[in-house]
Order: sequence, then C-alpha cells, then structure tokens
Amino acid sequence: MKKLMFTFAMFAVAFTSAQAQKQLGGEHNIEVSFNPFGGNPINASTMKYRKFMDDDRALRVTLGLNQNSNRYLVVPENSLQELGATGTMTHPDLFLYNDFSSIELGVGYEMHFKGTDNLSPYFGVAAGISINSTSLKRERFSALNIEDATAATWEGETDVAAWGVWSYQNDITSSTLNLDLLFGADYYFNDAIYVGFEAGLRYGRTSGSTSTITASDNNAINIYFDPGAAARDGLGANTVPAGRD
Repeated sequence: MKKLMFTFAMFAVAFTSAQAQKQLGGEHNIEVSFNPFGGNPINASTMKYRKFMDDDRALRVTLGLNQNSNRYLVVPENSLQELGATGTMTHPDLFLYNDFSSIELGVGYEMHFKGTDNLSPYFGVAAGISINSTSLKRERFSALNIEDATAATWEGETDVAAWGVWSYQNDITSSTLNLDLLFGADYYFNDAIYVGFEAGLRYGRTSGSTSTITASDNNAINIYFDPGAAARDGLGANTVPAGRD
C-alpha cells in the first residue's frame, strides 16, 4: 500500500543561522503532518521523532492517533405507522452511529544521501503495530415485550405501550503488523525548519480480530431477531434467544 505524507518540523535541536544547513549529526527532530491544501493544514494526529546518529543515519519513532465519529438519521421521529391503523407511532429520531479509532506505533531507520546543502534525500525501512477499533450502533423502535399472547412476531404486538426505543451495537477490534519501505527528502529553509516529502510501500498483516455484539435491551433484540424461538424452546413470550444478525 502506498503512503504519502507531508511533514513539517515544529522543533529541532540545531543551531539556527542565516545560511540553511541540513543535519550534521546529533539532532533531535519532532515532526507533524503538514497538508497546505487540507481543511486542517497542520495535523498532529501523526507525529514522528528522529534522532540523527550522524549526518547520513537516523533512527525514527512514529506515533499515530486517529479517531472519527459519524451519526446518520435513519428513521425520522414519529414516522413509523401504527399497526392496523393509519396513524403514526410516537417515537424520537432513530440514528445509526459509526465510530472508528486507531493507535499506531512504529520504529525505523533512515539512510540519507548527499543531496545538496539544503536538500537531504533518504531511504528508510520501518516496522510497527496498529490497534484498530470500530463500533457500529443502530437504534430501533419495536416491541420490548410481547404482551399479546396471539402475537407471533414483534410486529404483531398491538399494544403500543409495550413498544420502546432500544439499540444494538457491534464492537470490532483488530491489530495489524506493518512493514514499510520508505523514500523521501527534506528541504531545509534554515538550520531548524524544513519541509519533508515521504512516500512508500506498506505490507500489513491483520490478526486478532474480534467482534462483540451487545444490546441495550436483551429482551427486545431477542424478540426482534428470532421471536419464533420462544415457541420452539418453550421459554415464554418475553424470553427469546437471539438469532440472526
């Protein structure tokens, strides 16, 4: 997988002079992502630390933090029709939530080439691990209990008082091992400030993926997804094991 990152050095332990001079060895650099064409030009969600052991060799550590949350309206309030009637049921807006977060830690090695006094091209290798978490949550409005003994499904419960809002959620976690082959270059404006361009190839292997489904009302999710199990298992109308997802 190709990766493209603009980096902007916010701090470097180096002597500043009128004449730009690239690394000589011994510098400690901290970098953040810089995208002049984005809505947030400077982005600290990915940070990189570099320690130059010499003018042509550097060790690097990368830390990435990412979080994204979305909410989508799937059923507007009071839009569900009452059973056996022409009116509508009273309920709030029902939403679908999508949350994603990840943390990535990587270490690597860079070999810098001669370039010019201001330009420092390099080749690098890196390895890291990322831990990812995705959460999908869906709100529903249906029967929380089946009070009507003749009702075969949750839709057959005619007593609106037995209905309510509930939700179910799927939490997915996984870990990924990454190997990166990197190519880049740094251009120094002065001894302490530079802009870098980096691209590369990534191999990733994901393992340890788990999925956990929970519900705010276990009775409601059982009735909603597998109401017929009550009759088969003799559990009664209000205690039904969950079936399909």
